[in-house]
Amino acid sequence: SIAFGLILGAAATGNLLPLQGSTATVPFAIGLALAALASAGFGIFFNVPFRLLPACVLCGVAGHAARDLGADLHLHLAWSTLLASTVVGVLTALLRQRYHAPFAAIAFGAVVPLIPGALVLRAASGTIQLVAAGAAATPLQLVETAVAGLNACLVLLAIAVGLLAPVTLIRRIPAHHPVHP
Repeated sequence: SIAFGLILGAAATGNLLPLQGSTATVPFAIGLALAALASAGFGIFFNVPFRLLPACVLCGVAGHAARDLGADLHLHLAWSTLLASTVVGVLTALLRQRYHAPFAAIAFGAVVPLIPGALVLRAASGTIQLVAAGAAATPLQLVETAVAGLNACLVLLAIAVGLLAPVTLIRRIPAHHPVHP
């Protein structure tokens, strides 16, 4: 709905996003600070109890660091995001037991910063441009729009799989019950 509102406003004013664009590189420490701020902000916005905010922030920062590591290893954004969301999923699965909290209360704020907003906006903007151009649309416009949309879908799938696989696997591991003599 955020993308829809932004694209609707951009279309109404004729200021649609270009399909190709550069992405600014943010220094690592600033990226971690922004990930912490975003994770805490989304946690607060969605009424996460104050006692869980440190866990949200820890998971968000760890996820951001893992995605940056994947980028440094020249992994595709979807693979980097899978790595990041898996780290968030493992940490959340462990922290939820410590805090006796629902998984989503910790994980949601941590993964929201991983959502590929720019790709979604480019795909939506490209779709509007394709509709407006009709038969005059170029094959390049079509391909760039499709690539942005498919990449956004892959990243969203990576978030879901990476986040849910660890908690599913950890739940299946039997708890160790010591035998008392």
